[in-house]
Amino acid sequence: MVKTSMTTRKNMIKTTSMKIVINKTKKTNTMIAAATNKTKTTNRMIAKSRTRMTSTMIADVKNKTKTTSRMIAKSRIRMTSTMIADAKSMTKTTGMMIVKSRTRMTSIMIADAKNKTKTTGRMIAKSRTRMTSIMIVDAKRMIIPVRINKPTSIIK
Repeated sequence: MVKTSMTTRKNMIKTTSMKIVINKTKKTNTMIAAATNKTKTTNRMIAKSRTRMTSTMIADVKNKTKTTSRMIAKSRIRMTSTMIADAKSMTKTTGMMIVKSRTRMTSIMIADAKNKTKTTGRMIAKSRTRMTSIMIVDAKRMIIPVRINKPTSIIK
């Protein structure tokens, strides 16, 4: 069980406290959902996994997912102020994406381009990589970097 105090920015809802238990979930003043199929949302989601997050939106995207909000993929990931999505299939997003892996990131946008992935922001390939404030596009086929600010390491 993880006790957190969450406050989201922009169009999100303000919450005071939240209790999360693995699988069987208790919640207080929050909106939580385990997304195992196609999911469309503009609210908060917390995936069924062992994940600890602060000020984030979490969703387990096993299948195609469309969202305009924050997402964190099902994995053991610790993040702060990020948007995460596990791009096993084709994923469309206008925000940040972080791939399913054991990765620690801060204020970044990441996407695992196993398949075709569309994004208007930053992308970091699936790997054990630590990055801060970078813009990377690693599509395993086509590489189109827009702006790169000295990445620590990139594993293709």
